[in-house]
Amino acid sequence: MGRICAGGACEPTACAGDAAGPSAARAVGLGAPVARTVCANGEDWLAFSAGAGSPLDVSVLSAPPGLDFSLVWFEPGPERVRREQRAIDQRLMIKALPTAAARRYFLRVTGDVGGDYVVLPKAAFTACTDPLSPSDSVANARNLPANTWFDGLTACSGRFYSVDVPANHALSAYAFLADGDAQVALFNADGSSLSGVRTSTVSYLGGGRLAEWDGSPAATRVIVRVTPRTPQPSSVRLYFATSERLACGNSPLLLDGRADRARADGTNLAERLGARNLCGDPGRERSFALRFDDDARLVARVGAPFGAVLSLRDAACSGTMSCIAAVQGVGVLDLPRVARGDYVLTVGGAGDQAGPFDLALRRVPVIDPPANDRCGDGAALTLGPATVTVQGSTEGASPSGGALCDPLSPDVFYSFTVDRPSRLVAEVRGSAPLSLSLVDAGCAPESPCPAPGTTQRLDRQVSAGTHQLRVASTTGVAATFTLRATLPAVVANDRCDDATSLAIPQTVTGDTTWATNTLSFPLAQSCTGYYTDGNDVFYSVNLTAGRTFTATLTPSAGYDPALYVVGSCAAPQCLAGVDVPGAGVPETLRFTPTATGTYHLVVSGAAGGGPFTLHVE
Repeated sequence: MGRICAGGACEPTACAGDAAGPSAARAVGLGAPVARTVCANGEDWLAFSAGAGSPLDVSVLSAPPGLDFSLVWFEPGPERVRREQRAIDQRLMIKALPTAAARRYFLRVTGDVGGDYVVLPKAAFTACTDPLSPSDSVANARNLPANTWFDGLTACSGRFYSVDVPANHALSAYAFLADGDAQVALFNADGSSLSGVRTSTVSYLGGGRLAEWDGSPAATRVIVRVTPRTPQPSSVRLYFATSERLACGNSPLLLDGRADRARADGTNLAERLGARNLCGDPGRERSFALRFDDDARLVARVGAPFGAVLSLRDAACSGTMSCIAAVQGVGVLDLPRVARGDYVLTVGGAGDQAGPFDLALRRVPVIDPPANDRCGDGAALTLGPATVTVQGSTEGASPSGGALCDPLSPDVFYSFTVDRPSRLVAEVRGSAPLSLSLVDAGCAPESPCPAPGTTQRLDRQVSAGTHQLRVASTTGVAATFTLRATLPAVVANDRCDDATSLAIPQTVTGDTTWATNTLSFPLAQSCTGYYTDGNDVFYSVNLTAGRTFTATLTPSAGYDPALYVVGSCAAPQCLAGVDVPGAGVPETLRFTPTATGTYHLVVSGAAGGGPFTLHVE
């Protein structure tokens, strides 16, 4: 249950997903005090609008003991990845707000004991000052708790901080930099050098510096000094990670027994399991224990600003059952059936990447896999010149692995047979990023691996025999999609050498939908002013030197074509062309040749194709 509090009264409200709190936020303005009430162990949400890059300063004017708050925002995009920056000593000082969906930001206020509070949010920022100032010497080094983010700090001069490292724990001191450069160094509490320190540069989370120390048998207070270099960073984000050597047996229990959901946020900046899995070397990993009292479907979703890898392992971490690498900041591990027992779920990083993450788990009833889940069991398609359209889903599907594109992504298959070499054109549009590829009857790849996207198009020549279309959800999320496929008839004038001869005057109809792109020019050589990478067809005309030739192309409503003239097919040059922007807009080309002879009129465009009418005179 959650709480909605206003005017000193609190009412319980059922949790309603990831955005339940922000959806109940009260709108406030910047520049004026806001008086509200927070309940004991509850939360209060405030919302305001601002532009990305705007400054923000939020201070607490009065509050009960234990009050804390943070800035929450959602990144633009369909996944709406949630981000959060916590206040430091009840103060938020942000030089430039990050980009947020709908330019909307939230203040999440929490309280241990509850009571009335007053905060002052305003659009302001004071240079070279942050909530931890002053911290310019060992004597006034601010002691910071480990494994906590400290955002929006300045580094106008050397800054000193301290962190308490427990016995037999390692320390990883990170300084992530918005820009510029800085040095991170570690010292003993008295300012003397600390032996065994390793420093390096990190590229993830925007880049920064890392100082690591393997620890001591005794608890130790360590001084961390952050010194700006040239160019000086405008903002510093600190994270001091302390950890023991991680083992499966001490992973915290996140999903217990019959609980149907769980959520955790944290980082993988410190821990390492040191074992490769199906996704390769996951580098630094954060582990969580899961317990299933009965067979169930597991849906685990991770959102992270780095290349996160989500893996499910057995309880001893000796084997990996499944894993997924995040795409575009999101990865979903959707397992239709997980047997009763104990498991370990880890969040790692491809290429040793690390950072903060938001992990959400759901345990739901087992579902059966789709009938076309396995390669070789593809749903049969009867293809021909007419387009075949099917609706599909990857829900309940499992990865096929092997040498296929995105082998760890859940996938489904569609089979078809051709009795002669044919051209295949297939397109898929989905609710999540997909990969569309062609495999043979034995599941060997027959097409290159495409970049993931919600729209994919495949245009290939296929040999006689049986083939399969494979649709994979690259983020792991259960995706719905529409698949269209056809074996288009050969377009008679698809090649320059097969151009259709035109008399003058003459009107013809044509269609480039199933033509191929056999002629295109770099932008510097194009005579239309645009690229000519669309499907093209050719017409030949005999022209007389000095006499102006006019061609008018009228496209269908959804087609944006281009029209241009070339000379010979052997060494074509773009002699004259036109490309008026906009679908359905007619194109009129006038060309006066300097020599009498045969010329070729090309109907093309920047991309795609469509029906048209062509008139020449």
